[in-house]
Amino acid sequence: MPAITTLRAMSSALKNREISSIELTEEHLANIANDETNSFITGATESALQQANHAQRRREQGEHHPL
Repeated sequence: MPAITTLRAMSSALKNREISSIELTEEHLANIANDETNSFITGATESALQQANHAQRRREQGEHHPL
């Protein structure tokens, strides 16, 4: 899947079920891990994935919240 780079595109892809919260989070975590500019000091991978799982469950129950 091509990178989703805008908040509008991310929100639309989530709403249209083109990508899950978990997939979107994993994509961004991979970008952070591969960042050659060292823009990030630490990553909260576990916490981010837990929050993505929670968001995905809420979406599956019909709740749609802004990013």
